[in-house]
Amino acid sequence: MPATQVSPAIRRRISDDARMLLRAALSDGCEDFNHDPLEVNSTGAHTCSISHLPLTERLQNFRGQLRLELLQPEDAEADTAVSLRIIVTSSKYLLRYQVASTGAEVSVLSQAGLVTSWITTTDGCHIQLGRFLASTTRASDDWQEMTMREMEASKAEILALLGVLDSLDLLDMVRALGGTSSGIYFGTERIYHASGEKNTYGFTFDARTGHPLSITQALTEDARAGDSDARTSLQLSIDDYVRHDDSSIKAPIGIKSDAELLVDAAVACFYEWTAAGRQQVEQFFALLDKDDDGSVSGQDVADQLLDAGHSSERAESIAAEMTRLLCDSDDPSEEVTFLPFVGFWIMLLADDVHVSDPSNEHRVLPGLQQLFLT
Repeated sequence: MPATQVSPAIRRRISDDARMLLRAALSDGCEDFNHDPLEVNSTGAHTCSISHLPLTERLQNFRGQLRLELLQPEDAEADTAVSLRIIVTSSKYLLRYQVASTGAEVSVLSQAGLVTSWITTTDGCHIQLGRFLASTTRASDDWQEMTMREMEASKAEILALLGVLDSLDLLDMVRALGGTSSGIYFGTERIYHASGEKNTYGFTFDARTGHPLSITQALTEDARAGDSDARTSLQLSIDDYVRHDDSSIKAPIGIKSDAELLVDAAVACFYEWTAAGRQQVEQFFALLDKDDDGSVSGQDVADQLLDAGHSSERAESIAAEMTRLLCDSDDPSEEVTFLPFVGFWIMLLADDVHVSDPSNEHRVLPGLQQLFLT
C-alpha cells in the first residue's frame, strides 16, 4: 500500500487510540464541564455522568460500538447479529461496518429520511454501494479468480448486513423516546418503554451514568396484524459510549443518496419521453416559476397546489417533501432548477412503473395535471 494511503482498519485503529487519549486528557476537567462525578467504564477509562441530560439527547451527539441482533421467532432461522461503529448527531447518524472477508468498510449515512451508502476498499477508494453490489467481475488468471471469489463473498456478507439494517431507524427511536417521562429501576439500570407508529421500544440506561446500554424493538400489535410474516424483533446493544458533537459527517464527494440516484435515473428517462410530453412538463414548470428565473421553491409549489384546490396541509406536506429530498432542507424558500424538479415528480408519480421506464410518461403527466391544474 502506498505510504500516502491508509486502510479503513488502520484509520479505525488510529481513531480509537486518539479517542482514548482524548478521554484521558479531558478526564481531569470532566467534573467542571458536567458537574457530575467521574465514572470508570469497563476499559478503565474515566467517563462523565450524563444523567442530567434529557433522554433524547443521550441518544444524540455520541460515538460508540453497536451490536445489532435480529431476534427470530423460535420456529424461524437462527438469530442474525452484526457489530458496527456509529456516530450520531442531532439529525443524522453514520454506521460503519468492516467486511470480514476483504477488510473493506461499508458506511451507511441516514439523514432526514435519506440513506446514502458506500464501500471504502482497502486502497481507500470510495464506491457507491449499490454500484458495487451490482458489479460483475471476470477472471482472466488465477489471481483475479481469487479476487473475484473474495468480492462475491463480501457481497453476500454485505447483503446480510443490509438485511439487519433494514429494520433499524435510530431517529424514529429517538422520536418515540421523546414522549417518555418516567422509567423503572431494575438493579443498576433504568428502563423506559415507548411506542412509535409501527414499533414499540424498550430503552435501558445505566442508572448512575445515564449512558444508554441497549434498545429493544418489536412491532406493535397493529403492525403484526397487517403483516403476518413480520415477526422479527431487534436488539441493539451500545458499548464504548463517548459524547461527541460532529455535525459535519457527510458522504465522500461523488457519493449520492438513494433518492439522488432515483432522481438521476428519472431525469435520464425524461429525455426518452415524447417531445409533446417534455413540453407539457416545461409548461407546468413555467406555471410555478412566477419570476421566470429558472427555478421554483417549495413555497411556489405549495401556492400552486392551494390555487388548484388542495388543502393547506397537503400542499405544505408535498412542498416540504420536495425541499427535503432535493435541498436537504425544511426551508420552503429553497429553490430547485428544472431537471431536479422533473426527476422528483417522476420519482413521486411513476408509482408502480419504474422511474427509468419511458412509459411512465403516461402516468406522470396526468398526475401533474391533477395536482397543479384541478
